[in-house]
Amino acid sequence: KLEVTDDLVMSETNAALTHYANASGGLTIKSTNGFIDVEDIRFTGNVIGISGDADIITLTTQSVAISGKLDSSDDFSVATTMFTVDAQTGNTAVDGTLRVTDATTL
Repeated sequence: KLEVTDDLVMSETNAALTHYANASGGLTIKSTNGFIDVEDIRFTGNVIGISGDADIITLTTQSVAISGKLDSSDDFSVATTMFTVDAQTGNTAVDGTLRVTDATTL
């Protein structure tokens, strides 16, 4: 067990923190009092963000919640073919019922 009471600074050009295990275990990096920053990404429990907006993505069992805008530069689909958008043409296909509650131009 190694306990460090101050910053850990590595000056190696290509430094690495490596975990070796003979079993199927893993490596845990955690903070007992706050968040963990890796480069510009902030992890706080099951929430991922950046220092100025710490709750952009929330992960739960079989669920991802995004609190802001979602951009996609490639094709987009839900359940493979239930709802698709072609990134090049904008063509959209819906394999279910499309319900609209306000004014619509088709």
